[in-house]
Amino acid sequence: KTGNIFCVEGLGGVGKTEFVAKIVESFPVSKIVWFEGKANSSFESLVAISGFRDLLKIENNSELAMFLGFSELLDRGEKVIIIDNFQDIIDASFVRFLEFIKNSLQRCKVILVSRVRQYFNGIDIVHFLLEGLSSDSLLYARRIINLNYSNSISISDENLLDICNDLNGHPFAIQLAIQLLSY
Repeated sequence: KTGNIFCVEGLGGVGKTEFVAKIVESFPVSKIVWFEGKANSSFESLVAISGFRDLLKIENNSELAMFLGFSELLDRGEKVIIIDNFQDIIDASFVRFLEFIKNSLQRCKVILVSRVRQYFNGIDIVHFLLEGLSSDSLLYARRIINLNYSNSISISDENLLDICNDLNGHPFAIQLAIQLLSY
């Protein structure tokens, strides 16, 4: 079955994590597993944080057996697995797990959050590219100024829009530019 593995991708600071957090608000908290990917992250740490630590205690448990048991538990529990900063993970067993589950998930969803596009042979991933705020960038910038810098920054909407356009609507870059304007 396809359509259960998703990747939200875009530049750092564009709002990928916030976007995914908003999406998963509609799911019961008990169904959500949020995993923060780091260079030293192990697949076993994902299993443990998912609440299935007992899978790790089985002696002589092969990787294949762990993948099978883990995927069955995830599917049965209708879990939503979010792996944030997927691009930072070095452990290749994460990719092998995605290859293993590519056609077997029925009710579980896996969402990868990454600064780079993720391609894996034979794995059907639904990609979402976040590029910036575009038409909402002026409203976003004005809101930041009103909330944090209303006494120290005076700038016309025209000039603020020019800044937002120069930054391609990138939220983090807009925040930094406004911060610089306050000095």
